[in-house]
Amino acid sequence: MPSNIISFLKNLDPRHRSEIFKRSFRNASFSTIEFIITPLLYIVSTPFLVHQLGINHYGIWMLANSVAGFVGVLNFGLSEATVKYVSMYRGREDEDGVAKCILSTFTLYLFLSILMMIVCWVSAPFLVKRIFKISKEDFTVAILAIKFAGIVLGLRTLGSVFLSALRGFERYDIICKINIGTLSLMTLSSVTLVFIGYGLEIVLFGVIIVSCLSLLLSIIVVKRLVPRLNIGLTFDRSSLKETFSFGLFSWVQGIAATIFAQADRLIIGAILGTSAITYYSVSMNIAQQVHAAVSASMGFIFPLVSSEREKENGINLKRLFNRTFLFGLFISLSIMLPLLICGKFFLTIWMGANFAENSYMVLYILLCAYFLLGLNVLPHYFLLGFGEVKFVSMTNIAGGLLSLVGMVLLIPLFGMNGAAISRILYAPLTLLNFVRVNKYLNIYNRKKKRK
Repeated sequence: MPSNIISFLKNLDPRHRSEIFKRSFRNASFSTIEFIITPLLYIVSTPFLVHQLGINHYGIWMLANSVAGFVGVLNFGLSEATVKYVSMYRGREDEDGVAKCILSTFTLYLFLSILMMIVCWVSAPFLVKRIFKISKEDFTVAILAIKFAGIVLGLRTLGSVFLSALRGFERYDIICKINIGTLSLMTLSSVTLVFIGYGLEIVLFGVIIVSCLSLLLSIIVVKRLVPRLNIGLTFDRSSLKETFSFGLFSWVQGIAATIFAQADRLIIGAILGTSAITYYSVSMNIAQQVHAAVSASMGFIFPLVSSEREKENGINLKRLFNRTFLFGLFISLSIMLPLLICGKFFLTIWMGANFAENSYMVLYILLCAYFLLGLNVLPHYFLLGFGEVKFVSMTNIAGGLLSLVGMVLLIPLFGMNGAAISRILYAPLTLLNFVRVNKYLNIYNRKKKRK
């Protein structure tokens, strides 16, 4: 065999590459595994849960999740700030800095989690009786669903501190195991409880128990990585100031993302009712896998760029950007095209002919929207790694507002299809990130050459 072919084949083997490549390959592999398993669990469980709970009660579940998602904007974006500064201090080999960053975020998030729970509990009766189109016989279960969703939100907010710390350590293998274990246990408990004959209230209580176990496991794992970390309340002014400087703009970005992720279902619930939420949510959960696949496989980019910038002999980030973008494009196309071709057939086999007839067009429109958003994943992570959270936030908030305007105008005219179209309006603005990231990559490379 010619030597150049042998050399090429060796380069394909991760064992013959650099330590950074091996770590990145491992992170991308575990994230991809999580991406594959997550929709599989959803695909397997959804038909059973929809059939057993009913279209309206499943819609209430999705509506409660959306309400909790909106309340989640109170997190001030400190999860992303935790990733940024944990990875930065790790690059400097400063374990005390890592510990202070984690504890400061945990302290603040503990109070915010309690606030989120209170907001959900207090607002639930008003939302159910005055805002959403819910039948009177479902008032009790809908109110309880929103209250329970608030508890789950609080627990997940606390858990995000420790999962963000793991991201800062580039330990996506551990994150994958925790997330898959949590989701599998939640799915199994939900299906089992419904099969036994319990209603939505008990199912959501089971989700709360699993969320508690997931939080506890995350704390134990991070404590092993950071021996100096002693879980407790702390108010380190310098750490809080540092994380807030990054987290404030990340929070603004999170508001845009929440508007983008949850507003359509809330508006649909107010105008079209809970059955429409079920049709729309199922289609959206399938279509968003195009974006989720790219996001999952490239999640390690953010902490990697943040850490490598702190090193004198960092890797060639522009080459990394070009190669990973082509990889992400391949992933998104490989998921979107089969669904565009066979989407209606898939929905028919999976959820039934009537369900497919009511939702297939929504699926096609959402697939196009999430493909465009998938293109933005890589520049988004690179800019966060460069500390350009302000620019990312501004483009995302502009896109979120444009999408919201589209929802308000288009849902009354075109129903669920109008909500799907409004998601496409978000994508072009975020493509401005490509121009910005190219500028910073050129600056970084010039500085590296001077060194």
